[in-house]
Amino acid sequence: METVWFRLALSLAVFLYSGKGRCVCEPEDCPSAISLSDLYTLRSATEITCISNDGLQDVLSGKLNSNIKYLHNLKRLHLEGGNFGSIPKEIGLLTNLEFLWLPHNELTGTISGEIGKLTKLKSLNLNGNKLQGQLPAEIGDLSLLENMELYNNQLDGTIPTTLARLSRLENLWLNKNRLTGTIPQSLGNLGKLHNLVLADNRLVGKVPALTNSQNKSL
Repeated sequence: METVWFRLALSLAVFLYSGKGRCVCEPEDCPSAISLSDLYTLRSATEITCISNDGLQDVLSGKLNSNIKYLHNLKRLHLEGGNFGSIPKEIGLLTNLEFLWLPHNELTGTISGEIGKLTKLKSLNLNGNKLQGQLPAEIGDLSLLENMELYNNQLDGTIPTTLARLSRLENLWLNKNRLTGTIPQSLGNLGKLHNLVLADNRLVGKVPALTNSQNKSL
């Protein structure tokens, strides 16, 4: 029976020799952990995806670190179900990223303002981690962002008014954090925003009316 280790090794080999730039693993029956450092060698990769509902701890070892800067061709990074430490500030060097999905990875620390350099980003999903601190104002520089899921963390402070610059934003999920202060009414000016979920925080004031509202809650 083909193992995940073999499939990932084969995927790496196919990538290295075909130049297709796509590395996807499906963690099942994996006999031994693969180091994140192996993924960092894929400098021409455009996609890296590794997901497991049962956890990646026995499949993908190591922590996210500054070596992520070598993956500068990545357009899609999706790691889910691991224990990868914190998000390195070097994430801001991956300027081709369109999708950054790191949910349910026990991530700690803060979201660096360097994330504002990912100007091609369309979707940001960091839900279900242990991220703390304030949302950086630089998130407002992500002019192409359509989806932002930061719920179920430990984020605090106020909601940056710079989010009102995200004219393409359709979904904003900030629920289940420790956010405080008033809700920026300028969010109501986002013409494409139809899901605004802010429940289970310490926010005050009214949820702004949305032009295309499908779901809004406080």
